[in-house]
Amino acid sequence: MHSEAKNGTMEPMTKTLFSLFIGAAMALGGVFSGIFPTSLFLAPDTRSIPLTGQVEIGFSPDGGAEALVIRAIGAAQQDILVAAYSFTSKPIAQALLTAHKKGVQVRAVLDKSQRSERYSAATFLANQGIGVRIDEKHAIQHNKYLVIDGHSVELGSFNYSRAAAERNAENVMVIWNQPEIALRYRSDWERLWDQAVPYAPRSGS
Repeated sequence: MHSEAKNGTMEPMTKTLFSLFIGAAMALGGVFSGIFPTSLFLAPDTRSIPLTGQVEIGFSPDGGAEALVIRAIGAAQQDILVAAYSFTSKPIAQALLTAHKKGVQVRAVLDKSQRSERYSAATFLANQGIGVRIDEKHAIQHNKYLVIDGHSVELGSFNYSRAAAERNAENVMVIWNQPEIALRYRSDWERLWDQAVPYAPRSGS
């Protein structure tokens, strides 16, 4: 039996077969993702996570944003994973160095713009023996977050910069003791780290 288009529309049988084919492709987890637009398929991990940990929020200027970032860094006992765009804040860089000196493993993935900044914490941190890599893969590495001890996350619009602390309208949130959220961010950070290249420090700090 042939199915023909009439008035620019498909007959019911054709519509049914097409719907079944789309449904089968999605059920197979993207086997046919090369045939259809990726918008037809769900992102790999978009599951909701019930919030059970404590949350703290800060704003800038004058709303405690920078102080909250520094306090989150100071709470670390094991490791801190840094993803940052503009990183020129001396207080935050110093807080990371203090953590490093007390035995916390600190590693950072930064945007490639940090190579040309007049002052960049990338140089300061790398010269102190902290692992720093530069994301060359993406147009902008625009993330601003910390993963702390595998259970807490600091995030928000706040760049680790003096301008963010003193002149910009920014926000910071720390989600304490929420390992499932931290794991999601750690996975993203590890992807960035694996794709990034080691930073060659400039002279000076």
